[in-house]
Amino acid sequence: MPIPSSHVLTRHGIDPRAGAPAVIARALGDPRLVRGAGCAGVMVSVRVLIGALLDIWPQHGAFFRGAGAVVVVATAAAWGARDGKRADRIPGTDPTLHWLAAGGIAGVAAGAGALLLARCGARVYGIGSVLFELTAGAAWTLLLVFVAATAGKSATAGKKWRTR
Repeated sequence: MPIPSSHVLTRHGIDPRAGAPAVIARALGDPRLVRGAGCAGVMVSVRVLIGALLDIWPQHGAFFRGAGAVVVVATAAAWGARDGKRADRIPGTDPTLHWLAAGGIAGVAAGAGALLLARCGARVYGIGSVLFELTAGAAWTLLLVFVAATAGKSATAGKKWRTR
């Protein structure tokens, strides 16, 4: 797999001298894969944690589901805000479509990861059929990740606009 040039990475909002995240992005070749895999990892981890907590405290399910959604949304919003700050420094970059692709990758990868863990015996919250996990579940994850990241990006852009 060819490693993109520093011009390509800078266009995608990644400074090639930024350290480990840039090295991972260069190794994968596309920063959307890094964003999508990271958000999928958070989503699967939250679902496994909720499944374990529901075994211990089944009467607190609503709280656990709400807290899990907050964790996923906060992670994507923080990452989107970071991308928004980076996009403000590099003219002509807008990470919105990158986050849409990353949300799609996160949705499918989170569904597949949750299915795999459930088949291996882990208690995963809300596991459905293969069709559900790869369509409706993936769409829900895409929505959470994309909207939160776009809101984080817009909040940073709005903050910069207010200070002008």
